[in-house]
Amino acid sequence: MTGWRKGAALFLVLLLLPALALGEASLHYQLTPLGENLLQVEMDFSGAEGGLLCYGEGKITVLSARDGTGAPLSWQARSGYVLLEGEEGTVTYQVSLGELGKHGSQGFAGERSFLCSGSQALLLPLCLWSVAEEDHSQVGEITLSGLTAGNLVLTHPTWCDMYSLRKDGLYLGELTPTRLGAFTVYSQQPEALRERLSRIEQGLEELFGFCPQVILVLLEDQANLFGGSGREVIASSFDPDRERDWELLTHRLFHAAFDTACPEYEVHMPGCLWLYEALAVYHEELWQENPRQAGEEMLARLWTRCRDCLDIRPETFRVNPMEEENLTLAQQEFLHYTYAPLLLYDACNGEQEQVKALLQAFMTAALEWDSMEQEEQVALSAWPGDALPLLEGGSMDLSGLPALGAEEEEQICREYRQEINTWLKKGGEQPLESTNNSSFSK
Repeated sequence: MTGWRKGAALFLVLLLLPALALGEASLHYQLTPLGENLLQVEMDFSGAEGGLLCYGEGKITVLSARDGTGAPLSWQARSGYVLLEGEEGTVTYQVSLGELGKHGSQGFAGERSFLCSGSQALLLPLCLWSVAEEDHSQVGEITLSGLTAGNLVLTHPTWCDMYSLRKDGLYLGELTPTRLGAFTVYSQQPEALRERLSRIEQGLEELFGFCPQVILVLLEDQANLFGGSGREVIASSFDPDRERDWELLTHRLFHAAFDTACPEYEVHMPGCLWLYEALAVYHEELWQENPRQAGEEMLARLWTRCRDCLDIRPETFRVNPMEEENLTLAQQEFLHYTYAPLLLYDACNGEQEQVKALLQAFMTAALEWDSMEQEEQVALSAWPGDALPLLEGGSMDLSGLPALGAEEEEQICREYRQEINTWLKKGGEQPLESTNNSSFSK
């Protein structure tokens, strides 16, 4: 969003703050695919004393609004915000899907099917974007219809409920569900997934003491498609023979388990998010027959690209996790998915039991958040005391990781430079050189 649009949006919010005083509103969403990547949504609302101010992250176009009697309802829209000037009524809007994102096309809609995340499809009251639980008490019930799995109903939703709903995949299609252990799977080849899903389930049970009951929508007939990843539903294109697809699925299931065990917003905030993501990356190989060996090989690949970035541009990539809030997009991407998992490995001496103890300490600290003054204290209280210098740029000892061949290292560096360059360009920064240099041979 450009600067002037942000200013206009902020002005609108400040101007309309009196309209936020809801009673106990109820919301019902009917989702209907139109084809050509268009999704139509009818949102019925009631109990909105003084009107309803909503916000949507998706590409939303309001078509009409009517009050409870069917008469036209006055509304205003600007920069993702929509003001509905009535206590009850129906607003009809369309959502454009398929925009290219980090993990491919963001959703799709055919004539009889669709897949997207809640954040793409839903226009939500502004109070539900707040982290304050008292704001969420202004909404009594949310219902979604038009999904293959049936109606979704949330009663008195919390912040974590809404965070998951915005992240969750929403699916309508012809696939029938198959129960595979803890997971309800929509897939063209569910039996081909059974063995590896069983390993992930066992790994999560060892870490958390349970495995979350998650709906998995894994579409083998699609490519480069992302439909959402929350606590309840994970949805994307999926190739059972592609290792990276299994790593991403395991990463997302780790988040689902963590958010179920620890439904606290602090872990999603700067100062904690780096550790939350590091733990998920660290456990991406739970689907493997030998997750420890595969995990160390994965970390060796991360170390290769980490060294390359630090060799080329140390002033950009030597980051402090506790200054996460001030980092650029490229620095955040590097920290979350490359640097922080290596810090975690070194801080715990590569010992899984120490990583598990840190995970439990992190969740406990988040659950006891009220006793702490700043979000980053949640992560710091779980981090080993003797490893604090690592967070301030101290040298890492990663000699225990397996060695990679020169050709493999060169390929890893080349591919990661292309990836990180997209984030550097988004932030208006100079991309890394794509030609060979001495860092490959170090």
